[in-house]
Amino acid sequence: MKNRLVQAGIAMSLLCITLSAAAQLNSNFKYRKLPAAYMKKGGSVQAFAAAAPAAPAAKSMKSDAAGVFDLTTLLPRGYVKDGSVDYTDQLQQGIQQHEDVMFPDFPVAVNARGLTLRSNTSVRFQPNSKLLLLPNSKENYEVLRLHQVKQVKVYNPVITGDRKAHQGSGGQWGMGISVRGSQDVTIVSPVVSDCWGDGIYIGDISGKCSSNIIVNDAMLDFNRRNGISVTCVNGLQLNRPVISNTSGTNPKSGIDIEPNSNTDVIDNISINSPVTFNNGSAGIVVSLGKLTGKSLKDVNITVRNHIDDGSFIGFYVYGTKRELPQPMKGSINVENPVWKNCQKKPFLYNSADYGVSTKLKNVEVKRTEASREVTDNNALMNIRKEAAQQKVQVQ
Repeated sequence: MKNRLVQAGIAMSLLCITLSAAAQLNSNFKYRKLPAAYMKKGGSVQAFAAAAPAAPAAKSMKSDAAGVFDLTTLLPRGYVKDGSVDYTDQLQQGIQQHEDVMFPDFPVAVNARGLTLRSNTSVRFQPNSKLLLLPNSKENYEVLRLHQVKQVKVYNPVITGDRKAHQGSGGQWGMGISVRGSQDVTIVSPVVSDCWGDGIYIGDISGKCSSNIIVNDAMLDFNRRNGISVTCVNGLQLNRPVISNTSGTNPKSGIDIEPNSNTDVIDNISINSPVTFNNGSAGIVVSLGKLTGKSLKDVNITVRNHIDDGSFIGFYVYGTKRELPQPMKGSINVENPVWKNCQKKPFLYNSADYGVSTKLKNVEVKRTEASREVTDNNALMNIRKEAAQQKVQVQ
């Protein structure tokens, strides 16, 4: 895994150089509490986790129908409920032996090996369930690993990484949830924070791309590299994610759609009502430079009702200025965005003409003055002016 993730890091290097230059202007990143207006439930990421509605099949789990295996029964006698003892082996045993499992209704610690899920299974977290990653020095880890699996459902996972106690300084690939080379995966209400790398990573493995992935109502906070990285997928729905305070190492963006090579796929991606807040670089970035090559690619990305509040850049389309062996097809459609209080620019387009059109529709730009939101007409005018120069369509 490390070699592939290292390659992914190299593939991000050009974007990182640009974002690094921008980040120098934004070196004084400060963590900000997510405003109540963006909360789904409760007043914090942790409160949201506790208050998140249970998945339909997970209601009253203790008394649910037979077949749901309680992983608590595998813990040793005298087990603790404070997340201080490593129970990775016991949890993995239950996951290997049962198709439908629920986690203990209290925090449990796992080590850097993480937990590996299987095909045709469901995993449920109870209101007080939480996976706490033990401090380690690994450059890469995956707390929940979904590699080359299909038909998997994960309900209400809560994961806290080791960022605040990480014992090394190298690497950027510590993932909360890693979906690679998998299909027909649904993740409901994930809450992931403090990971050394990404909250959620969606990509390929051994040349196999992920497909038909759904992530609903994610809450991702203070992850070090990206909230969500998307490198290879055909069919992705991100519905109502809230991604905040991503900072630490580039790209440090809320959502980063960035393929690693011409063999990857970036198609049929739908991002609906995302909120990105106070991210160190971009709220959402699309970087297609590494997708160019001999194989013709069709890229289709639609982002609807994006709200960015206070990120360095609200929405960034990035690419390298070089000749294309084979132009791509498709479009990046951004509909009804509201970009507020962006520290550098609400929208930045710095891309070669790959043949993929970028279209903006019903853009709003706002800033806060005296605790009141007002329309920023100057910023909106600049977007239209720069868009005309870059062949970006604005409606």
